[in-house]
Amino acid sequence: MQMKTSLLLSAMLMAVAAGQVFGRWGDDRYQVLVIVFGITGIAAAVVLFMLIMDLIRKDFRTARGTVASRHRNQVWVKLDNGKHQSCVISADQKPEHFAAGEPVELMLGRRSKMVHRIKTLTS
Repeated sequence: MQMKTSLLLSAMLMAVAAGQVFGRWGDDRYQVLVIVFGITGIAAAVVLFMLIMDLIRKDFRTARGTVASRHRNQVWVKLDNGKHQSCVISADQKPEHFAAGEPVELMLGRRSKMVHRIKTLTS
């Protein structure tokens, strides 16, 4: 799902940023690189914190909408409030069940607004 993948990627990005910052800390030639990776590490830490808080507290909200389009395992959902939300679905959810116009329910993180789960309302 989108939330778990983002959690893994932000943790890896934070680890790379920390390694680059602490590995080049005393060298004046790489001062700009240290600043860039420092900012990247802080941004990754913020995203990581939001995702961890959503997953630990199980702080989710549901949103209903209809499938606007689907390409392989990428689904675009038009929510009832008019916004569009992208979601990546796994193969065990059978992507062919998510046809255009199909009503779905998304479970979104309250802080991160990322998709945790998607399911069709008609079975």
